[in-house]
Amino acid sequence: MIANTMKLSKNLKLTSIMAILAGFIFYAYEYILRISPSIMVSGFSSSMHISSTALAAASSYYYFAYTPMQLAVGLLLDRYELKTVLTIAALACTFGTVLILMADHSFVFSVGRVIQGCGSAFAWIGIIKMAAIYMPKKYYGLTTSFGAVFGFIGAAFGQALLGSMVNSYGDTITLTLLILMGFFITYFIFNELSRAKQQNPYTQGIKEKAPTPAKKVAKQFYIVLRTPYVWIAGIIAALLFTPTTVFAELWGVNYLVKLYSYSVAKGSFISSMIFIGFAIGCAISGVLTVFISSKIKLIRYGSLGAFLLVICLLYIRMPFEVLCFVSILFGMFSSVQVLSFTMGRDVLPARLAGITGAIINLICMGVGVGFQRLAGSLIALYWTGEMSATGIRIYSLTAYRVSMLILPIVLLSCYLFTFLIDEKRKTLKFNSKKLRLLTTLPGILKLVKVSPIKIWALRAFAWKTQKATVTGENGP
Repeated sequence: MIANTMKLSKNLKLTSIMAILAGFIFYAYEYILRISPSIMVSGFSSSMHISSTALAAASSYYYFAYTPMQLAVGLLLDRYELKTVLTIAALACTFGTVLILMADHSFVFSVGRVIQGCGSAFAWIGIIKMAAIYMPKKYYGLTTSFGAVFGFIGAAFGQALLGSMVNSYGDTITLTLLILMGFFITYFIFNELSRAKQQNPYTQGIKEKAPTPAKKVAKQFYIVLRTPYVWIAGIIAALLFTPTTVFAELWGVNYLVKLYSYSVAKGSFISSMIFIGFAIGCAISGVLTVFISSKIKLIRYGSLGAFLLVICLLYIRMPFEVLCFVSILFGMFSSVQVLSFTMGRDVLPARLAGITGAIINLICMGVGVGFQRLAGSLIALYWTGEMSATGIRIYSLTAYRVSMLILPIVLLSCYLFTFLIDEKRKTLKFNSKKLRLLTTLPGILKLVKVSPIKIWALRAFAWKTQKATVTGENGP
């Protein structure tokens, strides 16, 4: 009888792992679809007879669908059967790719990207929901961290893999293979979540139920929104991920090309190292949560490390190899951001995991997009009027350096913000003395317990950084 019980327990764990693995693969697939248009610019432009600028505008419809869908995703995952919702989401991603393959006009292409964005919005929140349902609470942080690893691996390697396929087989065959992959993932999700629902012990008491009344859904939404710790988690997620959003996903390549006179390919390689670091760091962060109960301490040290590394990355000139290494380290320290999604699980039941993760992700993405626009506005503000022969604006190194000051500021803000969080009570410490300390530099140094020796070291580092910046601006 004991042997049969052990065998049953082993099978139950296997069904949990396979169900969550299906979600991981879906998240990686979603990332590949997200970046796919950047690989096939020339093919799409020629087939639809549009400029690369118009193609970029059509591709952006993915994000217009993805971002606002976060709130709807949380409600749907918490209200309807998880297997059904994720299966339809994966099928939507596949159908959107079919439309893009058939597109001979930018309108059809845009509709395909909207459908892809709607389906992709379920991937990350689906992992959060599955981790809450199919795994013990102790391994919730580990599960979501490894889910993030899959996503960033898709971001880091998907571009290289798609580029190789396009060069070897062309756009049509590449898209066809992505469609076939989408159908396989759809079946895999449906099959594994069906098995997990029937056999998994962790679904008892919290498994998916029939649709609940709209009034009850609204009440669940209200419960999540009025929980301060969810907003605290959203702010931390936003502050930690903003540098990756601004630098790695948008302005980093141009900044590196301008600073080091690198080629675009070389700048892209350095930028991709941040995603590699994020993937490694997410795995490490997930393992650490099993042994270290305080997530705030991990986030504090991670944000401090990311703050110091981003200063080195932006304002200290380094050889190419060292720059790649620093980029990986920066991604690793920034990856503690994934722990913010587990903070909501600490104060709310698993049945609200979908809404909780969606709200945290919405805050994270909304703030990130806002800082992207702010960085772009600062770059434009410092434009000197220089134009290229083809009529494209040329921005100075000073414009990029000023705009990138956003990155260390938000990371330092995240580090200081952690001192105001009461992890035991799951709220902020409304301590007037500590709030007064945050208003002055000596008070900040006292709050974070910086000794006079450390202050001297910081001054020496600042002087060295300023000297390196002046040297880089004036040339070698």
